[in-house]
This record gives sequence, structure tokens and C-alpha cells, in this order.
Amino acid sequence: MAGSTTAYTLGVYISSKGKASMLGSLRSILRTPSVYALALAFGLKGLGINELPPALSRTSQLLADASIPLMLVLLGLQLGGLGKPSGWRLVFSASAIRLLLAPLLAVFFASLFGLEGAARFAFILQAGMPTAVMTIVLAHEFGTDQDLALNLIMATTMVSPITLSLLIYLLQNGLI
Repeated sequence: MAGSTTAYTLGVYISSKGKASMLGSLRSILRTPSVYALALAFGLKGLGINELPPALSRTSQLLADASIPLMLVLLGLQLGGLGKPSGWRLVFSASAIRLLLAPLLAVFFASLFGLEGAARFAFILQAGMPTAVMTIVLAHEFGTDQDLALNLIMATTMVSPITLSLLIYLLQNGLI
């Protein structure tokens, strides 16, 4: 949930900041439906409503189930139009930050927050995941470098089985 909230607030702000003023970037956040869904969820939870009516629950679940396949279709369409890969220094640097530095920072923050057991494991593992497909959606929406976003998604996804395997090994054996 924290990752999604960050993507739909800070991610939207940073993505739109390239072509908009600070106020325009803040407005972009307010045009993101997920922000309202999160506010509604917290409001319902605060009122003690823990379940939606079955019709609403089923509808929202169907939409949620469709989101990942739709994003993957979008990713495939974008990859089909990708020209010759470029900017590999930036892609390499960003991939190293995403797959290597982020989990190390997560180890520090997990200790700082006192996370233990499964919560610590999940927190650190989540930090080492490849760049999300949501990146291309934001790049497309706000007119930023879509080729860079695609190259980051592709590079981190291709390398992540190695880095995640190593990370899981280190976590399971108490080495980090």
C-alpha cells in the first residue's frame, strides 16, 4: 500500500513537474483517482465499515484484477515501438540504485523502524523489486522519456531474478 500511495502521489508529482509548475504538479495529484480511492478507504475504515456491499466489492475486484493485465498489454505495445536502446549509463545507474541500493536502504530503515520477522523480510524484499510497469503509465501520461522508462523496466526485470535470489538467500540465512 505504501508503494502504491507513493507512486500515485510523489511519482505523479515528479512526473508532472517536468512540464508543469509546482501548483500544476499538485493539481495532477488531485486528478489521480487512486488518491480519492485511498481517502474513501480511510474514511470508510474510520466509520467502522470493513466490507463493501457484494455488488460493489465484486465490481472493484474485477477492475483490480484487470489492471495488471492491461498494464502488461500497454507495456507490450510500448516495447513494440521501442527503437534502438540508448542511454545505457543512466539505465545501468538507475537499475543499480533500484536493485542494489534500495534493499540496503530498506535494511537500515527496517532496523530503524524495529521491523522483525515476516514484516522485515517483506519490507526489504519489496525494496528490491524491479521497476514497476506503472512507470511507463506515468511517463506516457506526463510526456516524460518513455524510452528510458521502458529500458528501466526491461533492464531491472531481466536482472531481478539474480538480485532477488541473492537477496532472499541473504535474508533467509540472517546475513542481512
